[in-house]
Amino acid sequence: MLRHRIPAYYLFVTAIVVLALALLAMRELPELASTPAPAPTPARTAEAPRTCSYRTVRLSGYEGIRPLILSEPECEAARYADMKQDIATVVEQYRSSGVLTSAAVYVRDFRKGEWTSFNDGEQFDPGSLLKVPLMLTYLRMAEDDPSVLSRRYTLWKVDPRMPRPIFPPSQQITTGKEYTVEELLRFGIERSDNLAVTLLMQHVDEKAYKRTYLELGLAAPELNASRHPMTARDYSVFMKALFNSTYLSIHNSEFAMSLLRHTDFNDGLRRGVPESTDVAHKFGEYSDGTSMQLHDSGIVYLQNNPYAITILTKGPDVAKLPEAIGALSGAVYQRMSGF
Repeated sequence: MLRHRIPAYYLFVTAIVVLALALLAMRELPELASTPAPAPTPARTAEAPRTCSYRTVRLSGYEGIRPLILSEPECEAARYADMKQDIATVVEQYRSSGVLTSAAVYVRDFRKGEWTSFNDGEQFDPGSLLKVPLMLTYLRMAEDDPSVLSRRYTLWKVDPRMPRPIFPPSQQITTGKEYTVEELLRFGIERSDNLAVTLLMQHVDEKAYKRTYLELGLAAPELNASRHPMTARDYSVFMKALFNSTYLSIHNSEFAMSLLRHTDFNDGLRRGVPESTDVAHKFGEYSDGTSMQLHDSGIVYLQNNPYAITILTKGPDVAKLPEAIGALSGAVYQRMSGF
C-alpha cells in the first residue's frame, strides 16, 4: 500500500488555526460569564379583593347532610352606594313633610347576590307580614304529610277584640263554613284575611311554627305573642328562601310565590314599578296606639335582574305611608334598572 506523506506546512497552518480559535474562545468566555442573566419577568397578580365574611345558614338535624338555606356576604355592595343615598334622600323628604317618623329598607339582587340596607338596626312590628312564615310552616308540614293542605277547619265565631285593619281585605272567610288549609292560605296571603289566619294559627303545630324561624336563622316568636319586632334584613330571609327554593320544595315554593303574586294590595311596592313588572309581595300593618306602621316586602321581577326588597315604615297617619313606600320602591327600581 502506498502511504501519502502530509506536507509539513499543512500541519503548521492547522496548528495556527486551532491556536487562534482557542485564544478567541478564551477572550469571549469572561464576557459571557460576566454578562448577567436577564431577570425573570414578574408575574402579574390581580389586585386582592376586599375580604368579606359570609353569612351562612344551614339546616341541622340530618345525619350526613347540612342543606344550605342562605349564603351571602356580610358586607354591603359598594356599587349600591348611590342607591342607598337615593333611599336616604327620599326618607328625609317624607320625614321633613311629617309623613314618616322612621323607615328601613333592604335590597338584595339575585344575579350577583349583592345587597344594601338603610337603617338596618331598627326593628319594626311586621303585623300581617308574619302571615308568610305561617304559610311556610304549613307548606313545610305538608312535605312530611301531604294531607295537611286538605285538612278542613271551621271558624265558629269572631273574637270581638280583634282589631279592625286599616286596609281591610277584599274578601273574608265566613263563620260556620268549612275551609281546607289550602283555601285558608289563599285567603290569608292573597286577601290578607285575618279571620283565615286566626283559624290557621289555632291549628298550627307550635313546634313546627317555631322551627320555621329557627331553621332560617331567626329568633322564634311565641305562638300567641302580639309583637315580634324584626329588622328589614331579617324579614327578607323569608322572601329569599322562597325565591331560591332553599327551604321548601320547588313545587311548594312555586305555589307560595303564586299566592304572593296575586295579592290584591297595590299601594306599596307595586306603586313604584311599571304596571308590566311582576311583583310577588306581602304587606303588613301595625298600630300600638301611638304610631302607625305599614310595610311591604317581596320580589320584584325586573327583567334579567330580579331583586328582593323590604320596606318598613312608621308615621302618624297610615293613610299617607303607601305614598312613601311607593316612592322608595320607585327609587330602588330606577337604580336597579341601570345595573
